[in-house]
Amino acid sequence: MEKPLWQRQNGTSTKTWYFLFNETSNNIPWWYKLAIRSHDKQFGHVSLMAPAGDGMFQLINPTPCGAELTISPILECLGYDDIGLILKSQGFKVIRYSFEQESSISIYNMPPTCVSLCKAIVGLKSNTITPFGLYKDLLERGGVLL
Repeated sequence: MEKPLWQRQNGTSTKTWYFLFNETSNNIPWWYKLAIRSHDKQFGHVSLMAPAGDGMFQLINPTPCGAELTISPILECLGYDDIGLILKSQGFKVIRYSFEQESSISIYNMPPTCVSLCKAIVGLKSNTITPFGLYKDLLERGGVLL
């Protein structure tokens, strides 16, 4: 059986993910507004970006109906951090986070949010339920703000 791409790339189960946080928009669910009122950083959404191998990257955008997956090529002169910096210039807060993948996560007891879907995809055990909570949690765990 062939190993997953992330094991073929570096020989371990360590994977680097880029978490993309953006400001609150007007078209978020009403229950989300209750959760984000308690802090001054009004992150309304989080998405993921990761290397996809062979000069490609994947962008995973959780939506209320599932997730949008985009796989795109990277220009030879750019690295993954460069793409993060380009997204930062467009108003995103970008955290690079590398870690040993934890065990699989059950999503059945999680609220249906972008944070829950990102945690399940990455395999991250965290008690946070808001984008700002995930932002703080990743920084406390050693994530690098680009």
